[in-house]
Amino acid sequence: MSEVIKPRIRIADYNKDWQKKPFGEMVMRSSASSASPFLPHIEYEDIVSGRGYLNKDPLDKINILKQGLLFQSGDLLFGKLRAYLQNNILATFQGIAVGDFWVLRPKENGNFLFNLIKTEQFQKIANTSIGTKMPRSDWELVSTANYYIPEIEEQKDIARIIDNIEISMQKCELELLKLTQTKKAYRSMLFPRLGEKRPRLRFKGFKEDWDTAPLSDYLTIRTDICGNDYTINDVLSVSGDYGVVNQIAFQGRSFAGASIANYRVVNIGNVIYTKSPLKANPYGIIKAAKKEEGVVSPLYAVYNTTDKGNANFIQVFFDEEVSLNNYLRPLVNKGAKNTLLISDSTAISGMVTFPKIEEQRAIADFFVSLDTLIQTNSRRLEQLKRIKSACLDGMFVNE
Repeated sequence: MSEVIKPRIRIADYNKDWQKKPFGEMVMRSSASSASPFLPHIEYEDIVSGRGYLNKDPLDKINILKQGLLFQSGDLLFGKLRAYLQNNILATFQGIAVGDFWVLRPKENGNFLFNLIKTEQFQKIANTSIGTKMPRSDWELVSTANYYIPEIEEQKDIARIIDNIEISMQKCELELLKLTQTKKAYRSMLFPRLGEKRPRLRFKGFKEDWDTAPLSDYLTIRTDICGNDYTINDVLSVSGDYGVVNQIAFQGRSFAGASIANYRVVNIGNVIYTKSPLKANPYGIIKAAKKEEGVVSPLYAVYNTTDKGNANFIQVFFDEEVSLNNYLRPLVNKGAKNTLLISDSTAISGMVTFPKIEEQRAIADFFVSLDTLIQTNSRRLEQLKRIKSACLDGMFVNE
């Protein structure tokens, strides 16, 4: 009895074998050209790489005098230059493809084929390229490569599942963008402008001017070292995007030395200054330990809050790059190889303008809630990406 050809993940009620076909029999390659200024002109820069949708309205791309390949609604535009970038779209309008595209007219379900070209098997063939400096896919290789495909109704259902995941990803990304913009807007309104004592927006019940004082009024140096009480499993990293995180959980392994006996202890509510330059933060970053306890490199500075300071508020203040860099710039000296020369005490000697502790807590709680929403959406987006990847891997037959 011959082996049944089917994918590892299959929709219920479908049981027929998949049939092998060369890709060139699934599409017709069109070479019709046009330079009409009345049609949208689509170029590489207009496509969200790897995602298959445009980053602008096609109507913004009319009245352009460039020669290109004419495409119809339903055609598949395949970016053959550096195919690994996946500058591909399934067109929903008529237009002109300008640049290194193939215009492919599907003979099978277009949405199914659009997902087929994202699979590892197809990408391996498409990236076996001609040229080194400007590598382009080889149509002879791509068109003659064989793939298993099901009957048309199963094609439609597979495409529908994967396309729905993509739609959910786009909605999630839009929600993340809105939340990020909301956070930025509130960050500018809930903190005073430079030289001012009151923000433009305040929570009910707060009316007093904010106080200008050295950061040392709000933080004190913590000098505890871990001794033999901690292991490399307790070492923390400090990320610009994710804050204070367990190093092994976040990066997959520990970067600690043979001994961590002189590492500094960190508890929830502490504040950490990294003293390590980053591209956007050339003087280092300042973050609060919100969920993780452990130890950090002795190169870092660790602080307790005083009764005047709230750790989460202090992080919100320094999360804004301009505020962070403006605060640290006058305090930091740079040594050889861009090292930051600054003592733990100097790092908290600069002046800041903060409200009383009650208002700090109100502001911090608001931003913690916003960050929770952002993190929830970020996790959902990552889950959707994994699900889509699993579908592309499991719902197609790979030899």
